[in-house]
Amino acid sequence: MSDNPLKAYMVDNWKASHDEACFLVFAHTRNQARYHITRSGWDGFEEYVELSAIRKPAFDRYATGEKTYTIVTNDDLPDGVEFYYEPMRQHP
Repeated sequence: MSDNPLKAYMVDNWKASHDEACFLVFAHTRNQARYHITRSGWDGFEEYVELSAIRKPAFDRYATGEKTYTIVTNDDLPDGVEFYYEPMRQHP
């Protein structure tokens, strides 16, 4: 077991409409989760400074491995587990 296990983060572009997609990212830190999404190629997720990463500890138990990765759809989670979209807090 790692001394620094992967943690679950919900990554969203706070400048975009909150009807847009968000991602569940398993990473060691929130900044690592944000950076990982900038490299994903998803439209609206290219600008690091426009991304928020909020901890979702209830999903930590679904992390596998040691490398940062993204859950894009509920199909990527175990049966019966669904990741939900929760609007980010508004930024000025």
